[in-house]
Amino acid sequence: MSRPTAWPANGAPVPVHPAASTGAPSARLFYVYGFAAAPRAWQPPSLPGAGVEEDAPVEWVRHGGIAAIVTRVPAEIYEEGPLAERVQDASWLLPRAERHNRVLAGVLEHASPIPCRFGCLFRDEAGLLRAIDASRDALRRALRRLRGREEWAVKAGVAGDDSEGASQTPAGASRGRADASRGTGASCGAAADGSAAAMPGTAYLLGRIEDTERRRTRSATARGRAESILAAAARRSEEVAPLPIRDLPEARAGDLFLNLACLVRRDRVRLFRAGMARLAAREEEHHVTLRWSGPFPPYNFVGPLSDPREDRRSGGHSLGAEPDREPTPDR
Repeated sequence: MSRPTAWPANGAPVPVHPAASTGAPSARLFYVYGFAAAPRAWQPPSLPGAGVEEDAPVEWVRHGGIAAIVTRVPAEIYEEGPLAERVQDASWLLPRAERHNRVLAGVLEHASPIPCRFGCLFRDEAGLLRAIDASRDALRRALRRLRGREEWAVKAGVAGDDSEGASQTPAGASRGRADASRGTGASCGAAADGSAAAMPGTAYLLGRIEDTERRRTRSATARGRAESILAAAARRSEEVAPLPIRDLPEARAGDLFLNLACLVRRDRVRLFRAGMARLAAREEEHHVTLRWSGPFPPYNFVGPLSDPREDRRSGGHSLGAEPDREPTPDR
């Protein structure tokens, strides 16, 4: 996993290094979940009581019309070295990643945040404020673009074949093969009177061949609908981002062929869901199963702003660049 980072005044991320007071129990880092708009008459929405650490509250840090959602976390846990070890332990990482997402889901009920990925850290409040100043224009553009919008996931896969398995082994097939090879003196698969005792096995193999061909045909038909489904989702969304499918369980099963993130206006979510339901019904005849879920924080529509480590990973992006339209590996 990439190292935790802090943002200096120029907005470029650098690794967090242990402070001179390393080991002091009182040392705290600023863990950032994301950013939200905070205009002049802004009233801070309520936040979940607990953050990534259950005993550390979530709070707002407001600065010049932008508010960061933060938790002050112990440096002895979240400094570069200790954190690099802990993230290798799923029993430590997963509940904290879940609490990270829970905080953003709570904010999403009241605002449209720019979400940060797990592990966005600042040395102190001054560093956080400098980063906001350095990226203010990019943050404001993103917040205007996301205002009143949320992310929904749409996945398309090849529907299961109800008739599959109809050509499985007949009731007497395995018994016939066993009888043919047992103490008759005849060659395997041939009865003493010369009849074809292997016929049930032959029928089974032919049935398997037919099942395989039917699955191939259904898969080709369904996958040929990808562009049409993408276009239909785009008509019902503000933006659509195709995402990779290789790491999803459905992809490993070979059924999933389309994975989309859709940015949807909150006041049109009901229309979006109704449209997806109609689309799913139409696509059934093409052997497509369509699923949608949400809402989610718009991780896939904020580009490098979701992760201050992005420009170090990519070797060229700077914080505040326009959203990357390439599929991201996180979804």
